[in-house]
Amino acid sequence: MFPRLLRGFAAIYLVVLAIVFLWSAIWTTYSATTFWEGLGTVGWWLSPFNIGSFLVNVACLAPGLGAWWLSDRIERNAGRGTEATKKAPKGKRPDVSGVDARSELDRADETVQAYSAVLQNGSKASLHPLSALPASADEVKHALLAVARHWRDLGKLLPEAREHFQMTYGLLATFVPDEIAKQPTKVDLVTRAAAGTRDDLQRALNTDTALADEAFRRSNSEMARLLEEFETQLPPLQPDRLTNG
Repeated sequence: MFPRLLRGFAAIYLVVLAIVFLWSAIWTTYSATTFWEGLGTVGWWLSPFNIGSFLVNVACLAPGLGAWWLSDRIERNAGRGTEATKKAPKGKRPDVSGVDARSELDRADETVQAYSAVLQNGSKASLHPLSALPASADEVKHALLAVARHWRDLGKLLPEAREHFQMTYGLLATFVPDEIAKQPTKVDLVTRAAAGTRDDLQRALNTDTALADEAFRRSNSEMARLLEEFETQLPPLQPDRLTNG
């Protein structure tokens, strides 16, 4: 899933950054005239009073820490949103076209709950098979928008719930044809091998994953498009229109 991918990237990035820094510190200390001179240089790199070096350090750490923070935020929002979906308001439905409108909204509720279960219980890989969806991708999109609009009309669409709907809408981009989803991406292999030996990691790095990696890059672009599409289809409410229910 996308949060696991972000966390894998963050872990690899921070480990590589730590190795580079450690090697630079050792080389600087070794190359200095005296040990204490080299140690002082390394300390000056880390000093918050050295503004230029401090800003460089922050810029280097930002991608790894940012990816880790984002993965935690997505997982927390997914958990809250799934729980909220299970407790969807059961009050009066909008009277658009009588019984048919209510039945359609009930079906949308069922589709959204089934899709949430797929995201929660499905594979942790970067890409997922289209066959795992409870309906076609377009039908799932329609269901998410229908339920989110219903919550909005009832004044129940709080910002965190709306953010969950938007993120799950975007995650539809990670569902690809089954034959492609069966092939792991490079990040999947590296993440699995991270807990193994160096040989496991080397084999993961040497494995040809070009097809899956290209599909994953396309899914990232598609996810950005879907997040924008959701923003257009369901713009956020002004604070004064939200109620506490």
